[in-house]
Amino acid sequence: MQIIMRLAAWAIAIFASGMVLSYVGGMVFNHAGTGAPIQLAVNGASFGLLFAIAYGVALFIAAPWKRNQPSTVERAFAGAE
Repeated sequence: MQIIMRLAAWAIAIFASGMVLSYVGGMVFNHAGTGAPIQLAVNGASFGLLFAIAYGVALFIAAPWKRNQPSTVERAFAGAE
């Protein structure tokens, strides 16, 4: 359920990515055909990429690399005490 909520939280990014992936998927269908194995592969890959994009957007917005780090000024004065 948490994965679905992550997708819903970043609906604009998922929508835009879905539009691009549908265009790419259409090109794959034109080149490789529209058989059931190709459809399963393209749709499965697109679904997985949408989850990865949602996770990446959430990670980028949360910016865990910025948490609990002292500012440049605090680091400069840390040795003065």
